[in-house]
Amino acid sequence: LAEGCTCPVGTTRRLKAARGCDPESYETCVATGGVAHTWISAVYMSVITVTTVGFGDFTPKSHIGRIFGIFWMTLGVAATGVFLERMSSVLAPDSGEGGAGVAVTSEDVFQRVDKDGKGFLTKAEYTRYILARQGYLPLEVLQQIDDAYERMDVGRTGRLTLAAIRGPAQADMREELADPSADA
Repeated sequence: LAEGCTCPVGTTRRLKAARGCDPESYETCVATGGVAHTWISAVYMSVITVTTVGFGDFTPKSHIGRIFGIFWMTLGVAATGVFLERMSSVLAPDSGEGGAGVAVTSEDVFQRVDKDGKGFLTKAEYTRYILARQGYLPLEVLQQIDDAYERMDVGRTGRLTLAAIRGPAQADMREELADPSADA
């Protein structure tokens, strides 16, 4: 089923030297200039072929090997593509609607992040929509962020200075240091 030695066809210098190759047996093939193959070289060629790396250091040398290669390469690359797609969906399951950790529909997320209810999202709202829909941040966490922002934006200007942001964070830290049992 497998070729241990191949008499090459082609026009390279190495192939021209092997014109006297006798494929009758492995020993005569190797002795007359044929290309010897090992299981390691077969696995190596298979992997670099199906992953489409194709360094070119191994190529089918016989007509039978080339015909087999047409089918192997086509099916192998397709199978590798399917394998990678399946693995990526396992490792990063959210490639579309309602993926990892999302318990709400996209329409529900849209409605909840559309603050003014006008049916379209600003850039900031769209960012929030994607974060919630993809499951990176639950809507509840986004609401907590909004609540914290509102507490810091005392003048309701829609802008925060670094001092305004640091103020509550430092106050929370002071409270934690003053009462270490608060975490319990």
